[in-house]
Amino acid sequence: MVSLSFIGLTLAVTALASQTADAVTTKATHYHTSVANAHKHHPTPKHHHQVHEHHNAPHKRSSAKHTTHTTKKTTKGSTKKSTKKSTKKSTKKSTKKSTTKKQTTAKTATKAATSGSTSDENTILSAHNTYRAKHSAPALKWNSTLASYAQNWSDGCEFKHSGGPYGENLAMGYGDWKSVVSAWYNEVKDYDYKNPGFSSSTGHFTQVVWVSTTQIGCGVKKCSNQGNAPIYTCSYAPPGNYLGEFQKNVLPN
Repeated sequence: MVSLSFIGLTLAVTALASQTADAVTTKATHYHTSVANAHKHHPTPKHHHQVHEHHNAPHKRSSAKHTTHTTKKTTKGSTKKSTKKSTKKSTKKSTKKSTTKKQTTAKTATKAATSGSTSDENTILSAHNTYRAKHSAPALKWNSTLASYAQNWSDGCEFKHSGGPYGENLAMGYGDWKSVVSAWYNEVKDYDYKNPGFSSSTGHFTQVVWVSTTQIGCGVKKCSNQGNAPIYTCSYAPPGNYLGEFQKNVLPN
């Protein structure tokens, strides 16, 4: 007959093993949750990086994950906030941001915003490529697939990152594309070239000038559920903001 003390010892060992496994699972779950939460970037304008604007701790390319960003700037006329992490700031005039954001900025519209047009396309490319040239990054080319993706996301009138496969910067409330791209790029003042890497306060800028990104497509929609403020989305391919690749992709001015 098996003694009760032996059975008790067996149960105790089994329970300890179960607790250890649970602890490991809990730790792993906490880590992945933390990384996912860090993936959101909002400028201050608000940041959550998918992006723009926004907006998201980036990952190494081997993980096939990148950040997105959104930017949102608030004023009396705008109250919406962005995702994957954020902060708010008000000014006399207003705007929103970021690709990855998962980061965000919102600004009161001063001009009617419409869906993409050839004029918008030229403005977006000109603004991006002017800034990219300052950082020895090649000019971007327009991609209709990216533009359709970005337009469809803006049409949904949700000020948050899409979670798609592209780099992404978001903005809300600005009056025109030139102001949007300028807001994303102006994060350059906070970027530390001596300590290159991802930051929720510079994620939109780094996606704009990311050397390895070669294509872009954008869309905008004026949204009644956002007080008629326009939501701007730009999608980038290949996406930027990969951990460990900032030094070779974000070059000094």
